[in-house]
Order: sequence, then C-alpha cells, then structure tokens
Amino acid sequence: AIATNAHELIFFDKELTKSELIPCENENPQIILNNIPQERNQSFVLDIEKIEECFKNIPLVDVTKEVGEDIKCSECLGEGEVEWEYERWTKDMTCPKCDGDGYESTSKQVPTGEKEIDGLKLIDIKNSRFSVLMVDRLLKVRNLLNEKEITLVYQLQANKSTIFKIGNIEVLCMPMMKTESNNELVVLNLA
Repeated sequence: AIATNAHELIFFDKELTKSELIPCENENPQIILNNIPQERNQSFVLDIEKIEECFKNIPLVDVTKEVGEDIKCSECLGEGEVEWEYERWTKDMTCPKCDGDGYESTSKQVPTGEKEIDGLKLIDIKNSRFSVLMVDRLLKVRNLLNEKEITLVYQLQANKSTIFKIGNIEVLCMPMMKTESNNELVVLNLA
C-alpha cells in the first residue's frame, strides 16, 4: 500500500493498517509506483539522539488554523474597482464597498493555542536538505512503529528523492533546494 501528501510517499504492507484503504484517485497508480527508485544505495543510520537534542533548541511557533472564508465583493465582483459614469465621461475608481480589496470578507489565520517547532528550520542529511517538520514526521512514524532506527537507504542527488526505512516500511521524501540563502536556517548537519 502507498500513501502520500505530495512531499512524502510512504509504502508498506497493507496488512499493517487497521483502517480501510481508499483507492488511488489517479487513473493509473502504476505511474506513481514507477517513480519509486528500486535501487537501495545507502545504509546511513540517523543519529536519533542528536536530532532529538537539536529539536529541544528549535524555537516553538504558534499553530494556526484558517477561520472564515474569502467572499468576493458583490459591488465590484472581486475586481477592486468600479466604473463611475457622469454624462459621457467614465472613470475607474477604487470600489467604495471593499476599499479596493476585492473581498467583502477574507479568511484569517487564528492561533489555536498549540505550539510546534519552527518549520522554517532545516536539517541536512548527507547531501540533501529537509524541513524539520518532515524529519519530525519521520520520528513520529518511528515512535508509532516502536522502532529504534531510521535508516537512509536511497539518495542519489541533493534535490532528488530520498528514501528512509523505518522497520518494515519505507518513506520517500522530497528534499528542499540547497541554496546559499537558506544555509542560515540549517540547525543540524548529519553527514
């Protein structure tokens, strides 16, 4: 069985799941399967203690949720401008109902009161760069499966897919682009 959120793809024996599996929406799931590298060219065990110690020092940020919805202005139909006419003259003006925003109301991000580690921080694992949130999800899978290790089993290029093995499952993760501008966000380097 496989599951994905478009950044990570987990593949495992379907007997491991307790809930009903939902069929793939893709008309041809083989396309997904064909993109999973068959080769396993690494055997790099991640230093879990180092990662967990690093996570203790990463600042926490507010978890937010989206409240409300974007409703287009009924006067300007979301354009932000209305046409003003006087005799034979016309002029475009900022919509007086929405002040040029194009919306009568918009959704807002509201803090839930919960905290999470700052997802902007990054971790380099061998030659690829990952969000700490992605690494945190790997740790959560490890804990759920009651496993001791996370092993990097496939990595070819810095910006291509990387596969981690946790017990009987494998997780394909898409790394971030390594750039000079995001070097300052790296909080840990596991090489």
